[in-house]
Amino acid sequence: MKYKLFWNSINPLPTHDEETLKKRIDLTLQNDYFHDVVNKENLNWEQLEINVILTDDLAITDLNAKFRNKNKPTDILTFPFELPENKMDQPDIAELYISLDTAQKNAKVHKVSLLDELSLLFVHGILHAFHFDHEENEKEKTIMETHEKNLLTQANLADITPLTSYGS
Repeated sequence: MKYKLFWNSINPLPTHDEETLKKRIDLTLQNDYFHDVVNKENLNWEQLEINVILTDDLAITDLNAKFRNKNKPTDILTFPFELPENKMDQPDIAELYISLDTAQKNAKVHKVSLLDELSLLFVHGILHAFHFDHEENEKEKTIMETHEKNLLTQANLADITPLTSYGS
């Protein structure tokens, strides 16, 4: 599985934080727990691509209004893989849009660093990319929260509370 990190914001992370975020993304995507959780369909990992777009509240508000009919900013929007509809003979691309503005606000509320908040949002978004959901019912929320906790623990971020615990 490949990923690309894009900046669509005037407020990029310092280089050191960007490198640390990339390492955390790598840890998440390469760990065995993650593969066990999402590989129910015997996926061709070489055909999966993830675009992580770090943006601002203005851009994410536009996307949120267009695709969710919610004219307000949000921390993350995920456009998931097409699995299992995609026959995997061509790349299947998921996109995670993360608002740096909202992530900074949430980091203060959650009492974590911006880097930790971004790592949490990536874990949350990648689960959505594979069609996990926490808004349908309590059972699905519990499953997704368990996966968030385990993925955060695998990335040595066990002290971060999963996003589903906040009711997002």
